[in-house]
Amino acid sequence: MKYIRLSTRLFCDVYEGYRALTSDKKMDKWLKGMSIHFQIEEKLPYDKVTWKMEALQCFFEFNIMKAGQKTEYCTEIHLRILPIESSEIPEEKMTIWSKEGESILEVLRQYYNKDWVIQENDLSRDILKS
Repeated sequence: MKYIRLSTRLFCDVYEGYRALTSDKKMDKWLKGMSIHFQIEEKLPYDKVTWKMEALQCFFEFNIMKAGQKTEYCTEIHLRILPIESSEIPEEKMTIWSKEGESILEVLRQYYNKDWVIQENDLSRDILKS
C-alpha cells in the first residue's frame, strides 16, 4: 500500500480548519495532552498542510476542504499518511501509523464538535450553512 487515507468533519469553516493545523496557539489547545512531535513541511493556504513525523518515519498530509457547496461551517479534513523514504508502507508500520492518524483526527474532531460526528445527512442542517 502506498498510503493510508483517513478523514473527519469539523464544525468550523475552512479557515479555522487550516489554522487548527498550522497555528501553534490553536494546536496547543486541541493537542493538549498528546505527545506527538512533528515539523510542518508544507503549507498551501486553506488547502493542504504536511507534517513530517520524524519519529514515525512518515508524512501526515492534511487536505482541507468545505464539506459541500451549501455548507459554510463544515470542513472536511482528509489525512494521507505516506512513508518518508520508500514508496510502499512497511507492513509493521501500517497499524501504528493508522492508530496515530485516527487518534489525531479524533482529538481534533472532539475539540471542534464535542460528541457530534457530522454525517452526510447532517450537511443540509441550517447550523452548517452561512
